[in-house]
Amino acid sequence: MNIRQLNTKFRHIEHLIILFMLTNAPLVFGILGNYIISKDIVKTDKFQQIT
Repeated sequence: MNIRQLNTKFRHIEHLIILFMLTNAPLVFGILGNYIISKDIVKTDKFQQIT
C-alpha cells in the first residue's frame, strides 16, 4: 500500500467523521455542552450565579 492509497483512506475516514458529526450535531453538541457545563460547576459556582 503506497502513500497515495493511505491518504485517500484517511480522507475517506475524515469525511465519514464529518458526515457523522453533521448528521448527529445536536447529539454531539449536547454531550459537549453537558461536559463543559459540568466541568464549570465542579470548578466554580459561577453557574449558580448566572441562573
